[in-house]
Amino acid sequence: MSRLLPFCAGSQTWQGFIPEIWDELSKEMGFSYTIHPNPSMDFLTANASNWPYDAGIIDSSVPEVQSIRMADTWECTTAFLDSSAGAMVLKTTQVVGLFRLFDPFTGELWGAIVGTIFAAAFLLVLLNMLAPSQEFARLSLRQRLPSCESSLMSVYHMFAAALGGEDYEITWEGRLLRIAILFFVLIIASSYTANLAAFLNSSPFTVWGPRNIDELRDSRACFTTDQEEARFGAFVKSSVSAGPMMAMSFLEGKEFCHQALRNGQADVWIHPYESLKMYLMDNCGDLELVENIRILPNTWGFILKAEQRHLAANLSAALGHFKQQAAY
Repeated sequence: MSRLLPFCAGSQTWQGFIPEIWDELSKEMGFSYTIHPNPSMDFLTANASNWPYDAGIIDSSVPEVQSIRMADTWECTTAFLDSSAGAMVLKTTQVVGLFRLFDPFTGELWGAIVGTIFAAAFLLVLLNMLAPSQEFARLSLRQRLPSCESSLMSVYHMFAAALGGEDYEITWEGRLLRIAILFFVLIIASSYTANLAAFLNSSPFTVWGPRNIDELRDSRACFTTDQEEARFGAFVKSSVSAGPMMAMSFLEGKEFCHQALRNGQADVWIHPYESLKMYLMDNCGDLELVENIRILPNTWGFILKAEQRHLAANLSAALGHFKQQAAY
């Protein structure tokens, strides 16, 4: 693909949403057209008689256009696109470890569970000393003191109980303790199962950057041009831009912001929503649109000289019909 500046003279092949609209309108109204990139941004401020084109495209939501429309110098059609600036953020793939089965509970909770099991094992030993079974009742209190092996067996039996194992207790006190342990197991099992299902169904990606307007205010944004930085910069805490619009192609500006997200120079990329969406179609592996962030709405329409009011009215009617079609 050859380098294409935003404003350039000479023959080019144009494609995208705007040329497709012109194609549909030309079919319906029976006219032919050519596209001429305007060499400057101030054509509206010039005298309409010096403007050599029949129609142009303009964002009719900016104040300058409103004042010019009131001056009866230009005539605007109905809008063919209502848009706004959107936000793109970086997403990365989560690393799945070998011990992900422990993820549903935090480390502190796992520690509390293990601590509870050891405490229950201690209670089992204590019950054998203070409320022994008939077999142990014949022994003296000193003889009932647990050995290292019996202590380990108590811990083993509590872990077995936590996993739904054997029925070890033979005294009523031990059985009451086991019932308490079974309630404990019920809580653990149900909570773990619910959390595990949520973890297994969760997104494999981590999304970085702001998720709403409030978070956007504290973010560092990237803009593809310094003109966009001047227009949208008030919505963010700090910003970086690819440079002047005339110094690079649109693709170079987009690649600059994509790289800025990757290397941490920016938290979010602010750009016209439709353009972000088109770029996302080819770069969805590590980018995501933030649907909750839409700023500065704009309305695009065609603009004609005042003496072409009838053509503007016909274009508006054709646009109204076209916007009802599935192709739109």
